[in-house]
Amino acid sequence: MWTVVALGAKESGVVLLPLAVLQAWLGGAEVAHPAVRNVRTAAPPVAPLQNAGVAPHAGRAVLAVAVPFLAYAVGRSLAVKAPTSAREIWDLTGNPVAGRSFMERIPVTASLACDYIRMLVWPYPLLSFNLPSHLPIWSDWKAVVGVLLVGALVVVGGWLAVRKNALALAIAWWLFSFLIVGQIVFPIGTYMEVRLVYPMLGSLALALAHVVTWRWWRRRALQVSGFTVLALVAATAVLMIEKRNLESGSDVSLAEADARHRPGSAGALIHLVGAYEGAGRSVEAERALVKATEIAPSSSEAWYQLGAFYAAHGHPERTKGLYERALAADPSQTVVLLALGTMALDANDVDTAERFLTRAQQVAPDDPYVAYNLAVVDDARGRSESAIKRLEDLVRRRPDFGKGVEGLAALKNAR
Repeated sequence: MWTVVALGAKESGVVLLPLAVLQAWLGGAEVAHPAVRNVRTAAPPVAPLQNAGVAPHAGRAVLAVAVPFLAYAVGRSLAVKAPTSAREIWDLTGNPVAGRSFMERIPVTASLACDYIRMLVWPYPLLSFNLPSHLPIWSDWKAVVGVLLVGALVVVGGWLAVRKNALALAIAWWLFSFLIVGQIVFPIGTYMEVRLVYPMLGSLALALAHVVTWRWWRRRALQVSGFTVLALVAATAVLMIEKRNLESGSDVSLAEADARHRPGSAGALIHLVGAYEGAGRSVEAERALVKATEIAPSSSEAWYQLGAFYAAHGHPERTKGLYERALAADPSQTVVLLALGTMALDANDVDTAERFLTRAQQVAPDDPYVAYNLAVVDDARGRSESAIKRLEDLVRRRPDFGKGVEGLAALKNAR
């Protein structure tokens, strides 16, 4: 039953499978409660297999879960494929793990472990666009602390599992949940968000349930102090939740809150610009973009976004210089090369357009917009056959790309 439910669920449901294996292992543990122990003593003798410390059919239960899980893992790896080395993201608002090697992802995973454990016990502030300012490396303190925390959890969890202690389930729940969102097995699209902590709450619930059964809680002084602490935590949580609800009143207020919680984040400012533009607050959007370039002067995206802002607001004379600064910061940015190429096409500077677009094709050979604009260059130079062939290849690869379909039809009709 666990296998069917888990494999039919999203990724967080798959956590049930290794937990079921561990539960089968823990199933034969002797119940520690004195009242239950007395009942067992008074009960008739049971079969030797049931007293052996291992649950009946535990091995069969492990196989019933492990075999479908392995089949699922193999199928998923074939469907998702290995992460590519091509750069697929922007430097401020995208996942910095995309295209990174396994060894580069290890300190990232350790850093994320530190963050997710913190968010599990203290989920504030609830940032919506929680991206790091740089890719975590081993010299970052979070990476070191994360390794120590995960190592301690693995050692303690293994020790508890050997001792058939149910608290091992709580640790395993967190570890298996973290494997999915920790960027170590497969890099996922989202770097880190508080919503990814929700599947981990079960581990916290199991741990708290185990703690409240400890015998020393029977002391009245500890009970009073424990309930007092819980009451204070609950009151603090209510105040924080109410504050966050006010911050989440609109896209603008949410983005402003995130930028306020991370005053040194250029990425948060760029997300805020999108909210301001949607609300028609262009003056504030421009101010935020200028500040983003001041915070991150080496960021290609910051300069590109400022240039795109001026292009959208009718100031092309400012745009080209900003795009060139973006390209100087990162010569591999396809969208910058494409933007400079299309600007040159608009100015009838075919030579410059071809130079930028050819470089863009070298960086991103499968980008449909690059292929389409190179066909425009071919047509402008009188190479209609080359333009048609390029568009035919594009339509074959991307039949859903409307501009390519329309452009090909127009060229063929003009022959």
